[in-house]
Amino acid sequence: MARTVDADILDGVARGRIEAAAGCGKTEAIVQLTSTWTGGRTLILTHTLAGVAALRRRLQAARVPTDRYSLSSIDAWCVRRVAGFPMRAGPLPDAANPRVFYPAVRAACLRLLVSRSLDAALRSTYGRVFVDEYQDCGAEQHSIVFQLAELLPTFVFGDPLQAVFNFPGAPVVSWNQSVAPTFPLLETLDHPWRWERVGAMSLGRWLIDARAHLQDGTGIDLEQLPEGCEWGRLHGDVVRDAQTVRTAASYWRREAGNVLVLASPTEPHRHAELARGGEGIQVVENLDLRQVVQNVGQLEQAVAGERLRLLLELAHSVMTGIAVNPMLTRCESLRAGRARVPATPDEAAALAFVDHPDWSQARAALLIWSMQAGRRVFRREVLAMLLDSLASIAAGRQPSLTVAMAAAIERRRHQGRPVTNRAIGSTLLLKGLEADYTVLLDLERLSPPHVYVALTRGTRGMLVLSRDRWLGRTR
Repeated sequence: MARTVDADILDGVARGRIEAAAGCGKTEAIVQLTSTWTGGRTLILTHTLAGVAALRRRLQAARVPTDRYSLSSIDAWCVRRVAGFPMRAGPLPDAANPRVFYPAVRAACLRLLVSRSLDAALRSTYGRVFVDEYQDCGAEQHSIVFQLAELLPTFVFGDPLQAVFNFPGAPVVSWNQSVAPTFPLLETLDHPWRWERVGAMSLGRWLIDARAHLQDGTGIDLEQLPEGCEWGRLHGDVVRDAQTVRTAASYWRREAGNVLVLASPTEPHRHAELARGGEGIQVVENLDLRQVVQNVGQLEQAVAGERLRLLLELAHSVMTGIAVNPMLTRCESLRAGRARVPATPDEAAALAFVDHPDWSQARAALLIWSMQAGRRVFRREVLAMLLDSLASIAAGRQPSLTVAMAAAIERRRHQGRPVTNRAIGSTLLLKGLEADYTVLLDLERLSPPHVYVALTRGTRGMLVLSRDRWLGRTR
């Protein structure tokens, strides 16, 4: 890729921002500016561990010397600062509850920065600060970065039209009211490098225009899509529309490249159901796997006689072909000697678990069930974590199944999010990722930032399924 920004754009500047449309070279700009600067180590902060992993891959691919940068999520950086000054930071809640722990860590880190206790250490360690994906900053994170900017040259990178992590009770910082006055605009990146790279400039140019239509409320006309893109109209017939969605999710552009299916972020259960009813689709999982953790806790607390049902329900949630109630009925008949037909491998594994309802047998049953002919695991990541957790507790490496599962989830957070050749998720889960093609569902129910993020995930083409031909039309 050609240079996206001038190498000297930050010279002599104390603070500023670079805005970039999706796929227009923001990450490349960070890599290039880091690789060419020799004025000290650049502290590069971003929001998620997946974002850290993606940036690290790009920096390593460009062979940027590791002594030129320090890369971290904002929260992880705050944790390390607070850990270095425990007396000044004050007591913190249990890290096992991240919804309470991380806000407390941010508040403690902010107190340290405001007190100037960290000034000497920060000046001796870093020469400047970059913060990526700044549109996702909350108010506390913005305050932390502001304090860093009082001490070191600080530059933020982002796009207000990709602010999808804007939740009730935890809004992101206002771009116009807080970010723009604090960090003056230095550059706007709007050349669609992502699409030029694959020879799809007509799509890239269309997306730049679509961005403007979303911003001004005139909306996007799906009957005017560029080459390589299609609009499939849904008609309000529940059965017919559901079949259209399943077919598209499974087969559209199946042989042409990898495909991401994006659906509503408020209905994660629908992702699993589409993957179950589709062909070859894997679910991209939420980070906390709250429902899975709850189900694992119920399994661990259950008495022996209830464990088979709960284990079957877990299996049903990750693979096809598990009929919970019929399996329970068959197992009762087999144990009572009433069954005329011998036990299948599925049933034999279930009976072995009933006889010995320990974690080794639970793991063996899940393995056997997952390997039966004609069965498909559509949540491989969850199954792998379940098997790993059961092995850990059976071997005595963890004190409980819930603790083992929590450890598996934490390891996954640090490894980044694996995405298969055909996967389904939401804009919240797939932001920052790209695929050859996308199948886009539920867009008419989403806000302009979610619509824009969804539209920009595909590099070669997209299929939009909706009842309305207009997206993001507010005037």
